[in-house]
Amino acid sequence: MEEKYQKYIDLLNKWQSKINLVSSTTLSEAYKRHIKDSIELGNYIKDKTVKIYDLGAGGGFPGLPLAIEGYSNINLVESDVRKCAFMQQVKIAYSLKSTNILNKRVERIDDIADVITCRAFSSLLNIFDLSSGMRSKDTEYILLKGENIKQEIKEAETKYLFDYDIVDSSVYSSVKIVIIKNVRLHV
Repeated sequence: MEEKYQKYIDLLNKWQSKINLVSSTTLSEAYKRHIKDSIELGNYIKDKTVKIYDLGAGGGFPGLPLAIEGYSNINLVESDVRKCAFMQQVKIAYSLKSTNILNKRVERIDDIADVITCRAFSSLLNIFDLSSGMRSKDTEYILLKGENIKQEIKEAETKYLFDYDIVDSSVYSSVKIVIIKNVRLHV
């Protein structure tokens, strides 16, 4: 499966010298550290046609690997035009015609998502705040988070009510996959 992603890894290496897409210390293990853990989210998104918004997409993770795996309605939101240019190159290299790269701030998106995802973007509370215009009662968040997720949940619970599950990543023990449903403001 790693061979399938060689074009992506080559582009990542080429562009990393110009703009910071990923931590330089993780570049040598790009497949495992960035692509494989992105693909793992597919275990929690069964319908490959749902409208997915990847917030703060940066180097395209997790959205572009999901698109390469056949998810057909991916929208990558990134405010940095240079990172959008990088993602556009990956989109072209893989002929991802139904993948949209949006050079916008998250809070300016005026569309309802079925699934919202992100990786290394912001705190849970900030993610909920920024994506409020994209959320319906049925929107699901499937997030890659670090070991401090329980602290982020407590902070978010000061303003929001929501249901969640935390799953250990099979790729890295320090990574948690957080599945969140039914997000609503405290009344």
